[in-house]
Amino acid sequence: MHLGENTVKRLGVHCSLVGRDRSAVAEEILGTWLARYGKGRAIFEAEDQPRDPAGDADDDRLDVATLERESAEEEAA
Repeated sequence: MHLGENTVKRLGVHCSLVGRDRSAVAEEILGTWLARYGKGRAIFEAEDQPRDPAGDADDDRLDVATLERESAEEEAA
């Protein structure tokens, strides 16, 4: 897959700021888009498996917003 020059630059800056790998972020974005708008979903999903539209059910990365909220809750307690 080929991305435009500005998209590649913006992706690189974003990934540097959040400390994540470019390929992982690009895959997450594309996976989310495909889950919402993509065709052929039935080919890749088994009938007996739960659907994970965001592709993050097995994602154990820490979320900055969650960490900030939990930190604020701890300080308030």
